[in-house]
Amino acid sequence: MLTVLDLRCEHLKGPIVLDELAPRFSWRVESSEPEQRQTAYEIAVIDASQSWDEMLWNTGRVSSGETTEIPYGGPAPRPLQDLRWRVRSWDKDGVVSQWSKESVWRAGFLANENWSAQWIHTKLQTRVVPQGGPTYSRQNWMLMAPTMHLRRPFEISGQYSRATVYATARGVYQLSINGQRVGDHELAPGWTDYDRRHQYQAFDVTEHLKAGSNVLGALLGEGWYAGMLGYDQKRPGGHYGSTPELLVELRIEHADGRVQRVCTDDLWKCSRGPRAWSDIYQGERYVSANELPGWDRTDFDDSSWYPAMVVAEQRSVPLVAEPSPPIRVTRKLVPKRSWKNEAGNWVLDFGEYISGVTELTLNGEAGSTVSLKHGEWLAGDSAYVENLHTASSTDVVILRGGRQRYRPLFTQHGFQFVEIIGLDGDVADADVVALQFHTDNSRMGYFECSEPDLTTLVENADRSLRSNSMSIPTCEPARDERMAYLGDVQIASATAMYLRDQAAFYSKWTDDILDAAEGIGGLFTDAAPTPYPSEAAPGWGDGGIILPWTMYRFYGDLRVIEKMWAAMSAWMDSIHGANPDHVRRNRLNKNFNDWLVPGDKDFTPPPVLATAYWYWCARLMSEMASVTGRGDEGKRYGALAEKIANAFATEFISEDGLIEGDTQTVYAMAFRMGLVPPQRRMAVAKRFQNSVIREDNHVRVGFAGVGFILPALQQAGLTETAYRLMLDRRYPSWLYSVSRGATSIWERWNTVAEDGSIPTPVMNAFSLVVLGSAVEWLFRGVAGINTVEGAGGMREFAISPTPGPGLTWAKGTHVSPHGEIVSEWNIRGALVHYTIQIPTNTTATVVISSSDPSKVDHLQKTAQWVLGDDTATSLIGSGRHHFTAPLPSLILSPAAL
Repeated sequence: MLTVLDLRCEHLKGPIVLDELAPRFSWRVESSEPEQRQTAYEIAVIDASQSWDEMLWNTGRVSSGETTEIPYGGPAPRPLQDLRWRVRSWDKDGVVSQWSKESVWRAGFLANENWSAQWIHTKLQTRVVPQGGPTYSRQNWMLMAPTMHLRRPFEISGQYSRATVYATARGVYQLSINGQRVGDHELAPGWTDYDRRHQYQAFDVTEHLKAGSNVLGALLGEGWYAGMLGYDQKRPGGHYGSTPELLVELRIEHADGRVQRVCTDDLWKCSRGPRAWSDIYQGERYVSANELPGWDRTDFDDSSWYPAMVVAEQRSVPLVAEPSPPIRVTRKLVPKRSWKNEAGNWVLDFGEYISGVTELTLNGEAGSTVSLKHGEWLAGDSAYVENLHTASSTDVVILRGGRQRYRPLFTQHGFQFVEIIGLDGDVADADVVALQFHTDNSRMGYFECSEPDLTTLVENADRSLRSNSMSIPTCEPARDERMAYLGDVQIASATAMYLRDQAAFYSKWTDDILDAAEGIGGLFTDAAPTPYPSEAAPGWGDGGIILPWTMYRFYGDLRVIEKMWAAMSAWMDSIHGANPDHVRRNRLNKNFNDWLVPGDKDFTPPPVLATAYWYWCARLMSEMASVTGRGDEGKRYGALAEKIANAFATEFISEDGLIEGDTQTVYAMAFRMGLVPPQRRMAVAKRFQNSVIREDNHVRVGFAGVGFILPALQQAGLTETAYRLMLDRRYPSWLYSVSRGATSIWERWNTVAEDGSIPTPVMNAFSLVVLGSAVEWLFRGVAGINTVEGAGGMREFAISPTPGPGLTWAKGTHVSPHGEIVSEWNIRGALVHYTIQIPTNTTATVVISSSDPSKVDHLQKTAQWVLGDDTATSLIGSGRHHFTAPLPSLILSPAAL
């Protein structure tokens, strides 16, 4: 019998609020029986106030093995309606499970006119000039405003059963009720294109309230909306507006059925407070003398406060419930070591790279200053900040006198080190902690092996992934950029999905991509959201196609394809219109090409790279068309892919296997994307191998090539070369940064030089996940966990482990939408021992490499092997399986062409 668990609605666990009329349901089934599967399901939905005898919608028994992305088909929810749902499943023997535990979702407001609240703002900001970053002079026009305090007293009479507050800001906000913080979100409501879409949050505040007098408070900052944003000094901030605004609606449900509303209106009052500024990019300045003790409590005297003002024009930008996990504090770290530097400042090392802020206890004379300077690395014995451009990583506190606990509010830093300037006494007395926060995407994958540095590399990639999940998938978390580039994300998207649950996060971001595209006539931009919209470059704009396809492969998400289809088609049409001969030479826009090749010398010809990406996108469009019922379009894109491939071979591949440019990247792209003609495969593979050998067996690729080179080498029959590159520690290599003490993935291969110096402060971040996209191959190649064409969501998948020279064991785990997949291998003498776990309701095509496939042994004896020259293949059902096989030829005698 099956057990139904892990119910999700739109990729999220309830209770949640959704502005979606037909949300999609997903669940998992589990069984202790091997090869068990679901053959039918039943979904039941009721209004939360009703019993299960009064169902709103019931599917009845549906014969299907699907457990993901099932759309709700009942009556459209009413605004703010609560709905409960549950599922049961039938197994392969026709035995029905128990009903699952209930899950809950609440419909959102569904339309702006259903809000009672009005946008309000304050006019008390006195703009100030921040201290700014170290390498760029500040200008007088770079001004920031203080964080505002707003409050609204109100009364509750009679008994109430539930209270929910809905809130958002044009800026960033934090709510409190009766002195108690509401929720745990950081930097809410998150970053969107505020001219096109605005997120709101919902919080259950029943326990915050009391009968009688209450106060609803809000802290309001500039955030991405009105604060500093981006790297262009001519347009430093205020890209969406100049003054923050607040929208709050508190709904108190009384026992007699009344709903009491406390909304933003002209009854709110406001005041400046201690934060002269609190800016995401510029840090915070906190003047303790301006504190407002008890400002959000009922006994506070606000007679000197000013009235807030209702915004004259209530803009109709759509308000939508936040569709992804929030930014929240996920860990508190204590320093691993501390010391006083030559300048007499305390320096703290938290042992790893994080994004967040520092919290500590201060004790000094009134009016004295303590500064917290956050650094990604060290310059000598001080925090290194020269690479932050116009951003500032320093938070400044003017003390009140006596002990006080301090943490910044509306800023965020990327750091491992903190230098504390002006601290009296021993740092141990300050009880310093680093608060790590990021979009709270759950961990879904782990890789470990006999080489500890490779395991460290995977954890470094996960740290960079977390530190760059800040409402959007940023490129880096510390300097004045922090944009979500489509190229960066698509290159590392599979790595991200192996490591973290990106389903809701990326789904939200595809809305950002569409919003940005709409702003320039429907074509993809390099980044989204962006204050600098322009048509994207090859590899970057192509991310608007590659990401939905990758989401389909990992999560079975067809709706994202439907949502993106028109924009994806427009992108492909724009390329074809400019390049009718099927070689992509024109409309390359701001071409980044193979960005940041070691040595900064990019010899990959732009038309080769651009044409390869065009072909890849055509292939993916063909697959996505097929799985969404667009048969004719699938054929059209398949035919286009064939024409591009023929043109690529004619234009760029010589008979002796030379691809124009002769770089590792051109060969990697050609093999990984399937552009090498079969008759030239051996010749091109030899050229590929020579491109590595002439670099003294170093990797020499930039952003475009880094995600392709290892799987391409394996596809070319050069797996031993892939292993050699992966395990190399010399510059440039993946383990070079690990050997230098990195705890994240660097932007450059040599962010820190071999002599310990930092070669350049320009475009040299210490946390940028792209070079970590090699981690995909550790999961896909070494552990062998892989998606398969036409089977989204990994209900069908492949496991093809690749033991290779330099490792004696490896283990990869990944939690798919159907459960945990495990692939582990261990070399013992002349045999490799494999342990493979396949989730209930899934099947895996298992491929075991061996020098003698006839001796591959399945301990459960259910495998029916199809033998190749050096492989044994079988379709295996769910359960935990054990295999043994003679060593693969790769280990016995590494291949050489």
